[in-house]
Amino acid sequence: MERELNSIKAIVQFGLIEFDLAASVTNPFQKLDMGARGVAPVVQRDARDPLPANVIEGVRNQLQLESKRPELSLIWRLLEGTGCRPSEVSGLRVSDVRLDHEIPHIIIAWHEDRGVKTESSHRSIPLVGDAYTAAVEALRKAEGGTLLFPRYSGQNGPDRLSSILNKHVD
Repeated sequence: MERELNSIKAIVQFGLIEFDLAASVTNPFQKLDMGARGVAPVVQRDARDPLPANVIEGVRNQLQLESKRPELSLIWRLLEGTGCRPSEVSGLRVSDVRLDHEIPHIIIAWHEDRGVKTESSHRSIPLVGDAYTAAVEALRKAEGGTLLFPRYSGQNGPDRLSSILNKHVD
């Protein structure tokens, strides 16, 4: 709402200047404040509810039984432990997994096989607990390859992954 109000203020001000009215007409939107008015602003990360614990556990259990695509369980465990987007995990390269650092982590960054959603999406994410164990297992399975999960990387890979995972979420 605030962004739209700022746009309106700027458009009206531009019109006043262009039509040489700025000296005689006041922008009626200039001092309008749409502040919180007693309501806390919604932080983007709070805009969506997390999955309930029983759903997370149910999906994890279903995927561990999935014998045709065992990498799905590893992907889910990384998603669960890091909070990454499915497209970020599906596009991980082997070189993005850094287990030999003081704080083991994965690197989310643009590369030729996977873009990132926003500039702020470029980040390092620590691997702890089961996410670390899943990363170790994924590296072992990807030995000799470039991509950690080649089946789910590339142009349609993240969409396929999301579709498959959504079928497991009740």
